[in-house]
Amino acid sequence: MEVAIRIEENGINFYKFAEQIAKQEEAKKLFAHLAEAEVAHKKLLKEYSRKWKNTIRRRATWENTAPICALMFDNNIIFTKEAMDKNFLV
Repeated sequence: MEVAIRIEENGINFYKFAEQIAKQEEAKKLFAHLAEAEVAHKKLLKEYSRKWKNTIRRRATWENTAPICALMFDNNIIFTKEAMDKNFLV
């Protein structure tokens, strides 16, 4: 769940960045809408995570693995302005 939430956060960052650099108003609106959808997904995932936390035992191995997975996503599937500038802007 933590990784899924992180993916949604990265999607929010991506769409907000795309909205900022988009030149056409229609594209800006689309990216803003997509960012809002990602916010809703993140909220839903957090709600599920809270509910399931009380019913599902987390294994010690996952406790140790989750931070590593988060770091991997941050380093490989992240949408920050710096990453976007580095990878997509000429």
